[in-house]
Amino acid sequence: PMLCQNRFRYIAQCFARAVCTADRPLIYVLDDLQWCDSASIDLMKTLVTDERNTHFLFVGCYRDDEMDADHHVSVQQVYE
Repeated sequence: PMLCQNRFRYIAQCFARAVCTADRPLIYVLDDLQWCDSASIDLMKTLVTDERNTHFLFVGCYRDDEMDADHHVSVQQVYE
């Protein structure tokens, strides 16, 4: 399963690089992040931290009253 997950993240990263250009930047909005699983968080990390894709903006929304400090979507954990 880990090989499949890595392959999927790589394909998603290549797709984002292919469609994101200076003329057509991509804005990806995802709501209800408090319900995301760890695989989705890993995919977001891959896309957000890709230094070769400079025309990609990720906007994540969540309900902070439904999360505690050690939730896997916390800002500290996403950017570690």
